[in-house]
Amino acid sequence: DDSLHRAALDLLMQTQAWRRIEWKEVMSGKMAPIKYFIETGISVQGTAKDSKTLLPPDKDAKINLVLKGDDSTSVIVEAPVLSKGVFAVNELDFRKKATLYYKGANMNTTRGLEIQIKPNYVDTVKWQYNKNIPKAEPLEANADAAAKSNLLKAYYDNRFGLDNGTTLGNVTVVTKTKTREQKLTDEYASDWYKNSDFTLIPDSLSGFSSVWQWLQGQVPGLNISGDVFNPKVNFSRFSGGISDPSMLSETVYETLNTVDGEVKSSIAFFINEMPVSIEQVSALSPRDIALLKVNRMPNVISNATAGSMFIYTQKNLAYKNIPGMDKTTLTGYTVAKTYFEPIYATPESKSVMDKRSSLYWNPAVKIKDKQAVIGFYNSDATKKYVVVVEGLDKNGMPIRAEKKVE
Repeated sequence: DDSLHRAALDLLMQTQAWRRIEWKEVMSGKMAPIKYFIETGISVQGTAKDSKTLLPPDKDAKINLVLKGDDSTSVIVEAPVLSKGVFAVNELDFRKKATLYYKGANMNTTRGLEIQIKPNYVDTVKWQYNKNIPKAEPLEANADAAAKSNLLKAYYDNRFGLDNGTTLGNVTVVTKTKTREQKLTDEYASDWYKNSDFTLIPDSLSGFSSVWQWLQGQVPGLNISGDVFNPKVNFSRFSGGISDPSMLSETVYETLNTVDGEVKSSIAFFINEMPVSIEQVSALSPRDIALLKVNRMPNVISNATAGSMFIYTQKNLAYKNIPGMDKTTLTGYTVAKTYFEPIYATPESKSVMDKRSSLYWNPAVKIKDKQAVIGFYNSDATKKYVVVVEGLDKNGMPIRAEKKVE
């Protein structure tokens, strides 16, 4: 009974009350203090001390840091050592994992620095050790149970003839050697992205200064115009791209590939299966590429309406040692999940009845000039919409807005 639930909830609130929130203060605009800092990026913090004296170094000491991420992030920064030997680098942004190389420099002496990197996460759980927990006694093997198990096995072996083996005849195993393309695809690409229209394997890229210079003429229908370091890249509509201009409305990838107000591409670009901008692809060294897969047609998995390009960098590229520097591995942000959305780019897909109740969901909306432009396909039965926006403001306060649209 719903009324009983409400009564029980009222009783709970009357007896237990709120421990953190006072409603009178909330109504007056006074919110509970935030005890933890507002995270606006990933922070790397650590301590340094003189390798000989084990004391904090001189005030002119510095830490050189090089960060290389799985998502092609590359950061080189110099952090000053503050009082008590503390240093920090803030506002980093990378996905999955990254390798951090570090080395200290004591400006007033030739002695080195001992550096300790702290974990790059916020530990909000207070650990407590209960000394009153009794120690568990070691378990002894149960001889009776083991004997019963052996007897039961012997019974079934004798009952069903499991102890009487049968010799098989000659067995011929036929194998098929995988091609180099299949081996690299299995090694680099996940199951979702193994199929593609074209797969390119770079043999020697020493003569190319940019990715686009290498791709010119390699993929049929791929138009690359302008500067090879800052080009416009799209698929020709005669070579598998979308032929209906109405389907080329602004997408999240166009927003991502906008440089100085100009849309450089409608193609969805991925490095190691993580969405990136065309600028990040342009900054990639051709010699770092191990595999490239191209889809000219719309890709439902990646939600790419104007084709997609998956670039895989050499494995362990980010983990190669830099001479004279120590290293550690950092955990970055989780890659946002892609919400399934049908793509009506072909006549066949347009004829399918769309009965979806949830039309659009995006956990990482891109905001530019205080505005976010989104696009989605309507279902065949929808006449009214409920738009829900949730997030955090610049002060870390949760926000929520809901509006009905007819």
